[in-house]
Amino acid sequence: MRGFLPPAMLTSCTWELANMMNQSWFQSPIMRFYQAFWEDLPGVVHVIPNRIFSVQTTRSWDFLHVNPDIRSGILSRSHSGAGSIIGMMDTGIWPESESFRDDGTADAPTRWKGICQEGEEFNASDCSRKIIGARWYVKGYEAEFSKLNTIQGVEFLSPRDAVGH
Repeated sequence: MRGFLPPAMLTSCTWELANMMNQSWFQSPIMRFYQAFWEDLPGVVHVIPNRIFSVQTTRSWDFLHVNPDIRSGILSRSHSGAGSIIGMMDTGIWPESESFRDDGTADAPTRWKGICQEGEEFNASDCSRKIIGARWYVKGYEAEFSKLNTIQGVEFLSPRDAVGH
């Protein structure tokens, strides 16, 4: 299996190749072949196919058929999650997405101490009552892989996601 790649690629998995494997290509038989190849490389612990999903609902309880009116139900017992702060690590966000509309959303809890960090194509005004904080981290990436490619909107030095999810 190793014969189809140049030796330089066999000794160092470049970020470009890792990114190629991250573009939902695992749907095809040829990519399952590549997955097996990458798993066989020295130093590779595991290859996990990445799939991109679109947000289907912002009303999960309707989708799950959970009745919020039942007093003994999970939503009642948890006060429907009121006051919850959910943190998530991701490649970025697209604040214009319908899933981030904050109509009818309460203000952030007063105990929230996060920030809305500005950067390329992302202003503090991109935060809302739904996106109550956003940060971006690049030093670790650049120490490992080299400077982030921000040419032609490939990536942004900000919380914004270039893929638009």
